[in-house]
Amino acid sequence: MSRPQQDVDELFEIRNYFHIGNYQQCINEAQKLRKPSSPEIAVERDIFMYRSYMAQNKYLVVLDDIKPSSAEKLQPLKLLAEYLSNKSRRDAIVTQLDQKLSASANVDNEVWILVAAIIYQRENNFETAYRLLHTIESLDAMAMILDILLKINRVDLAMTKLAEMREKDDDATLTQLAQAWVFCASGKDDLRNAYYIYQDLIDKYGATPLLLNGQAVTYIAQGKMDEAETALLEAFDKDPNYADTLVNLIVLSQITAKNTEVASRYLAQLKDSHPDHPFLKERDLKEREFENICKQYSPSVGRVKVKGVKKLTVEELAILLAEDSSESYIQSETSSDTSNIQEVLTDNETVVPVMHPTDTDDAILWKDDVSRKNILFNDQQRLLKNVEGDEPIDYFNFLYNDICEHIITGTNKYAEQTFLSKDLSEKARITC
Repeated sequence: MSRPQQDVDELFEIRNYFHIGNYQQCINEAQKLRKPSSPEIAVERDIFMYRSYMAQNKYLVVLDDIKPSSAEKLQPLKLLAEYLSNKSRRDAIVTQLDQKLSASANVDNEVWILVAAIIYQRENNFETAYRLLHTIESLDAMAMILDILLKINRVDLAMTKLAEMREKDDDATLTQLAQAWVFCASGKDDLRNAYYIYQDLIDKYGATPLLLNGQAVTYIAQGKMDEAETALLEAFDKDPNYADTLVNLIVLSQITAKNTEVASRYLAQLKDSHPDHPFLKERDLKEREFENICKQYSPSVGRVKVKGVKKLTVEELAILLAEDSSESYIQSETSSDTSNIQEVLTDNETVVPVMHPTDTDDAILWKDDVSRKNILFNDQQRLLKNVEGDEPIDYFNFLYNDICEHIITGTNKYAEQTFLSKDLSEKARITC
């Protein structure tokens, strides 16, 4: 339902600029509204203005402006500014929120609930944020609930929440943006609808980094990489430190496999301007996991301990190792040079030579075979293809892309064969 035309919304421009990400214009409009019709309107005006300052990382303005004597609804914003600006205080602030929740089940300050939900989301505590937001029925709370549902891949529930938002105010900019988020998550034909929503908002209110990044996401999902790059570069020109722009430019460079040096600069800029961004945290986690996996598969040679068998000399052992590199005898943590072999084996350890099978008419017998030609490996141990970059993630992409492509090709081929098979039952899921 739309707002009745006879009602004058003094905060329409302020609210609109905030939701589309034009934070400076939101501040300008808030400062123009010097004589609001009521104290409640004045407080709501200040809420959007201070949230815009925080979106610009100007936390000191909020901390200095909001005094203990300021309106009660403004006090939670000072807590949020302190949380965002002071890392050392974050755990204490979260503890403070937990204590307030446990002490009072019903909180009547809507701003406090929104602030608490924002902090809990940043702490990846989606459950608590989700439960809190259900205690109020504003469009802001609904949009945050929808955002949480999309983050946990519950598009079905997000669509239900979107229907509630449309019933409450179908024409609101926040409702239109929420619809675009759901369309992007749904994919396929809905991507074009998402693009048109962003374009319509750009035509009405002007391009902002938030809207341009939304368009870029729809382009990437449709495989239109050149259009996505154009939109992201325009967003970069408007605000070179906007986190979503930097992240999307990094992702786009990985997809297109070009401008790797530029992508490295974007990554460095993101680390400098937004060191706590979830993208960086997830990237660091994957790098550590990859390094741990690499350590598990470091080169090694097995050692066999057997008593009662003649101990081989270093020269005999070197000949056996050269004959069949597929068999492993010695565990060496430094190198495979024969000068280190004697240090690895103790006096009570002996090595069993390899036994090769020989076909006969009656059975397969195992015999000693040391007559094979000695083939030496003279080339350098190196990759045959160049890796773009020297980070662990670059080697992961280098090795994983081909494997992933083989998996996809094989899976699609098997699915096609199964689908065309005449033996499928009527209830087979592949026919759905």
